[in-house]
Amino acid sequence: MRYLPVYIFVLSLTVAAFAQGPIDDDIRALVAASKVKDNTYFNSHAGFLIHLPEPACQPDLKAKLSSSSVILLQCLHTVPDRNNQYTFSIFVDYWPRNGRGIDQYAHSLRHLAETNPKNRAELDPDLKLVEGETPRKWAGLDFQEMIFSHRVPGGMFYQGASCAFLKEYVLCFRAEAASVERLRPMLMLDKKLEIIKSPKALDPAKK
Repeated sequence: MRYLPVYIFVLSLTVAAFAQGPIDDDIRALVAASKVKDNTYFNSHAGFLIHLPEPACQPDLKAKLSSSSVILLQCLHTVPDRNNQYTFSIFVDYWPRNGRGIDQYAHSLRHLAETNPKNRAELDPDLKLVEGETPRKWAGLDFQEMIFSHRVPGGMFYQGASCAFLKEYVLCFRAEAASVERLRPMLMLDKKLEIIKSPKALDPAKK
């Protein structure tokens, strides 16, 4: 069985505006609050839930850290037909706003994604922008969405991200698929994402 490669393009910024201790404590709380039940991801600490794509993927809640970012979920759907494989992930970033909007974060994310991981002074020749920063409104939040194509040995696949401010975080959803048509519905969060006003009441074990 072939797996889609997992490419992470999260920002790795030094967050000088925060003390490292509080960030570490909050990351631990975020990770501890990650739950999946009935193909729905819950995070009572951040105060949101999202219904995961169908058909259901295999959730991995082993958090992965990158400087000020944490990947809370990576969910992989694998089948023999590569065209129906996909990945879906959730990450948060501690990005000091300092008066900046989500469009500026998205621009930084796009710039990082387009550069060669081995030499950030060069563009990645295998990655092309399909759709630049596009504003979306999901669950009352202002998102910025972008889609890329990525050439890999054996073919092409597509990856996209949709990000918004949630409390002190940047909350991002990322997906990968063999076609834009398969990818785009996973970035459409209408009726999938819910922001919980009383996050302590969000307990999937009681549902």
